[in-house]
Amino acid sequence: MTETSRHNEVVETRTMTATVRLFAAFRERVGASNVVVELAAPATVEDVWRDVAARWPAVEPLRPVTRFAVDGVYAEQGEAVRDGAEVAFFPPMSGGAASRTGGR
Repeated sequence: MTETSRHNEVVETRTMTATVRLFAAFRERVGASNVVVELAAPATVEDVWRDVAARWPAVEPLRPVTRFAVDGVYAEQGEAVRDGAEVAFFPPMSGGAASRTGGR
């Protein structure tokens, strides 16, 4: 994207896109299992989160318990996101079962 500054200088602003995969409560609150976001580059997982939360405020209460992954690998919010990456949002998970032999 090209912009002109107030001094008539041409300023190049790089943008990038990422696909966000939404699971469980995220999917329910957004109404989709995937969304594409466009961000200023470079971007982090936190930048992706902020964009999604701004567009769908109903996800904001899930933030304290959310796990993230970038391209299939768990990631922290400060981790870089490359152009074209897949970022997944996971709500808290529960589950697991006692073994069939009665152990826990």
